[in-house]
Amino acid sequence: QAQIGAELGLSQMHVSRLLTRTLTKLRTGMLTGT
Repeated sequence: QAQIGAELGLSQMHVSRLLTRTLTKLRTGMLTGT
């Protein structure tokens, strides 16, 4: 069970990192677009 929690925590960190990167890309794209 602890292993599953660790994997979930890792995936959550990965997802949040991806989301932040995507948001940054979108933000910069909108700023440069306009």
